[in-house]
Amino acid sequence: MIFDRWGNPLGDLPYVIKAIRTRATDATDTLDITTIGEINKDERIAFKDSMGRWAEYLCQSTQTARAAGMPVTVAYCTGSIAELSRTYIEDKRNRAANAKACLAKALEGTRWAVGTVETGTITGTANLAFYHCTVLEAVQKTADTYGLEVQTEYQPDPTGNRIGRRIIHLVEHRGTANTTKRFEYGKDLTQIKRDIDSGDVITRLYGWGKGIEQTNDQGEATGGYSHKISFADVNHGKPYVQDDQALANWGIPGPDGTRHHSEASVDFPDCEDPKELLTLTKNALKTRATPVVSYTADVTALGQAGLSAEGTDVGDSVQIIDTSFATPLRLEGRILQIEEDLAGSLADTKITLGNIRQSYTQRLAAQQQALDKLVSNSGAWNSAAGGTGPYMKDLIDRINQIMNATGGYAYLKPGQGIYVYDKPEDQNPTQCIHIGGGYWRIADHKKANGDWDFRSLANGKGIFADTIFTGRLSDAAGLNFWDMDTGEFSLSARSTVGGNKASELATTTAAQQLTSEAVSAAKKYADGIGSNTLASAKADATSKANDAEANAKKAASTDATNKANAALEAAKKAAADGDTSTLEAAKSYADNTATSHVNTFEKSLTQQYIFNKLTDGGKLQGIYMSNNLLYVNATYLRSGIISGARSYWNLDSGIFSMSDANGVETVHLDGNGSHNTLTGTFQTGTSGSRLWMSPSFKQTPVGGTADITGAGISFIHATAAAQHPYIAAESTNSELGEISTLTFNGGRRADADPSAFVRVGSTKNNKAKKEAIFQALALRDYSVASSDAKSSGARLVSFASPATDALDTYAEIASWDPNGVVGVQADINTGYLYMGGFLGGYTNRHTFVGSAAWQAWKPNGGSISVGASVSVHFSTGSPAKYGRYYALANADGEWGGIVMHVKNTGGQSGWDIQLYNADRNPCSVTMWCETLGWLVK
Repeated sequence: MIFDRWGNPLGDLPYVIKAIRTRATDATDTLDITTIGEINKDERIAFKDSMGRWAEYLCQSTQTARAAGMPVTVAYCTGSIAELSRTYIEDKRNRAANAKACLAKALEGTRWAVGTVETGTITGTANLAFYHCTVLEAVQKTADTYGLEVQTEYQPDPTGNRIGRRIIHLVEHRGTANTTKRFEYGKDLTQIKRDIDSGDVITRLYGWGKGIEQTNDQGEATGGYSHKISFADVNHGKPYVQDDQALANWGIPGPDGTRHHSEASVDFPDCEDPKELLTLTKNALKTRATPVVSYTADVTALGQAGLSAEGTDVGDSVQIIDTSFATPLRLEGRILQIEEDLAGSLADTKITLGNIRQSYTQRLAAQQQALDKLVSNSGAWNSAAGGTGPYMKDLIDRINQIMNATGGYAYLKPGQGIYVYDKPEDQNPTQCIHIGGGYWRIADHKKANGDWDFRSLANGKGIFADTIFTGRLSDAAGLNFWDMDTGEFSLSARSTVGGNKASELATTTAAQQLTSEAVSAAKKYADGIGSNTLASAKADATSKANDAEANAKKAASTDATNKANAALEAAKKAAADGDTSTLEAAKSYADNTATSHVNTFEKSLTQQYIFNKLTDGGKLQGIYMSNNLLYVNATYLRSGIISGARSYWNLDSGIFSMSDANGVETVHLDGNGSHNTLTGTFQTGTSGSRLWMSPSFKQTPVGGTADITGAGISFIHATAAAQHPYIAAESTNSELGEISTLTFNGGRRADADPSAFVRVGSTKNNKAKKEAIFQALALRDYSVASSDAKSSGARLVSFASPATDALDTYAEIASWDPNGVVGVQADINTGYLYMGGFLGGYTNRHTFVGSAAWQAWKPNGGSISVGASVSVHFSTGSPAKYGRYYALANADGEWGGIVMHVKNTGGQSGWDIQLYNADRNPCSVTMWCETLGWLVK
């Protein structure tokens, strides 16, 4: 897909001839695309690559030429991270910050988000300043400082029609670090290009850090610096590190003939810690103790060397063995660069691997070189404009490549000619080309008797076919043509339509000729009167008008003749009025009246009027051209098939089909309604309330990081909403893998509004165990994850799993807030029923009812005698509408001799409690009671 600089979709790219995509570990990410059509600067190209990842490229520069009448454009694009080079940073400083904090500060004010940021291979924290630089330079400076590599990620918006998020990751190692990939290079592999860097191989490396600032006797800085710090104090007194194994192969000969170390130094001007300096120097020696080598080849040649390109990505580690050296060279290498033609085949892909990792400045130099190459290609563009040169060759080669892929099976039959089928003759071919003596013919089906039904033929007299697919119909000189792509139709001035020249129809119409003749006749009549008598003037005017009438009848239709008659009568009347008028009045009246009638006639010359004249009132049928307008007149139009580059409509069968730029069918209507298909994203409107359906609907849990995809329907409101309602399948979870659930989300207008969510189906828990789920959540603030301690809401949840651990199969109904949970949970694996919260009930339907510390008896100056009993009544307060209560009771008080029990249970509104004093003394204290009743049907 292609978008303008503001992100508005412009459609798919048609007719891509080449699309060279180059990606490398140094953050190079370019796309050089050759297409028939035009791409403009700052337009964006987005697509999903072969590994299922979205990519976005920004058009930096273009070259457009016309070849064979078609615009051919080469657009030089780079990854859209390049847009960060247009945002300037004046001064931002980081103190003892990690890489993530530095990246976040660099990206402030841009639309790019911080992704995964790892610790770093050089340092974990640093003082890093962004001063008078671009955001892109700040990002690269962060990566260089911490020893990280830049990796971009693009995510589509919920509609899937444009890029919604742009993310920058800083990782220690792009690609797969632990791999079994192996590459062996030998002298017999001539199709692999090997580059050995000109830099020296170093076996002993001195490391120096920051210079020590000089001070005076008062401890004040003098502005000077003494020697740089070293790590000798923490490295047994040696200010260097060395590789004795590398010495055997890469040392230099000494004066005594022995091998001496190849020496160099490295500076780390920001390093103040000797231990850190030692680590940095050791890491630097590892990259310089072996030759810097790279290998470039296509995937076929790499396969011969033992490296399979399938699933290979930029940055992947690879074991390199180079047996062409005297001592075989063994390297820990990587896939440094992949160059592929997205419009070509996998065999054209070139891969570079080795132990080189270009710097940012080297990449900029390479980009400048590419620009120089672009400018130097003007000669090639000139040849393309003339229909020759490499660009037209690429176009022709691409067409031949597609046709060759189809294949064919040829049979020479004596006396008949050559037959070419799409399948072997004995495998029921469906297409046939027959070449005979001086003719050829084509068929795509057979007759009922089994003979080929040839409907397209050609011989020396021409081409005969039911349907012709072409861009332009033209005569040899190009004067008369019909462009089927644009609809433009042109006839030369010499062409005739119905016996009339096109030039006459398009310029001087019959009505215009009538106008000229009528006006001339009237003027000539008035001018010719002179000093003659009015009687002779009347006779002369009548004669001239009659002549004008005759001429008008010859040149115009019946309607035009009527207009001429009106002009004639007006002229005659003017002459008659001359008996009482002056000569000049007669001349003026005749002139003005004739002109007025002619002007009125001109206004009546509508397209319908002209069409009727051309077709004799619709009796004549055909194609006509008048005043640069094309007219088609027919009782009906009969056509079997209407077809274009990406659309097909069979008017006989009713089949309608559309395909995307890759030829994949996206719309299919079979005419009967039994196998209709609409693929891709679909919505019922472009604005207002509407449905939006997508086979790749994406969800992200609130507070989570997983990407969840599946088919979905969004119910879009007519006005803004933080989340529109949707129903979607969860087919793939980036953290759990493949699952199968259906979700219902009610959406919300504002981000912090309350809302609800339902999920049902089969999923996996965080231990990758499969489980059935029914989950319904209602939250007070939907922007807060339900797992957050600050969340609150209500839930109805059921889980079922083959596992037998606790909480693998349970059901729960509960509500919660930051203070805790109230609800019921049943766990079948443990056999426990968990309950939380105060005991209550519905009015007139309490399942349990009772009281704690209910005052059963108060002495009021009296007492319960020894051996005596007292009966009191406990009321439920909400009588049961259905059923009855049975209960228990227990004494609660300081008098241990009081015994309590219930009596008269089975009522709807309460029960009696009997108090009995079993003590040896009268009870004179207040007694309390705990009682509980339960409802029975």
